[in-house]
Amino acid sequence: MRWGPAILAAHNGFLSVASAAMFGLVVVEAWGRAQVEGWGFVLCERFDPPRSYALEAYYISKYYELLDTVLAFACRGKPPRRYFTHCYHHALVMYTGYFCAQGQTLRYPGMATNTFVHIFMYYYYARAAIGLRSTWKIWVTRVQVLQFATTYVSLLLALRKTPNLFFDGTKCSGRFQLVFTCAFSATLLHLFLKILDDDDPKKKQV
Repeated sequence: MRWGPAILAAHNGFLSVASAAMFGLVVVEAWGRAQVEGWGFVLCERFDPPRSYALEAYYISKYYELLDTVLAFACRGKPPRRYFTHCYHHALVMYTGYFCAQGQTLRYPGMATNTFVHIFMYYYYARAAIGLRSTWKIWVTRVQVLQFATTYVSLLLALRKTPNLFFDGTKCSGRFQLVFTCAFSATLLHLFLKILDDDDPKKKQV
């Protein structure tokens, strides 16, 4: 398709800019809440949190990201690399986005790290779509792995603040959703560590 690379570049460029906007919005929103109620909500969300436009936009964006797969077929005539990981990630990340919008504990760290990583990831894909080589490709995957790992750093901090987080339903909201998110992140961490190992430049030189 003649216009395929331009369409893919525009799609990924838009998602890079949108990710930057959402990252900025969630930081501003969290800062505003902290000035009123302190930073405790970051690690233990209350049951009646104020409406979060940043997190609602984040959830909606996960539907738009489904175009990644559609455009790969329409513009390139073939599925994206690592098709299973691609589809698995996009299918379940909508649930985590919904949980964030509904008030899951640790939603602000999760959204902040995800949107921050996506700024650079989609920028890389936009460049790749029009044939621009990026020497820092391996770092895209490395930062994605770091993103999934920060899920558990945040969880440990939350458990330090609220040791009975998963056993006392009166403390923090979205306990069971948090279990799903942590389990999902564990599978993604495994899959992306495998990708990192497969793409290791040292192995390719052997």
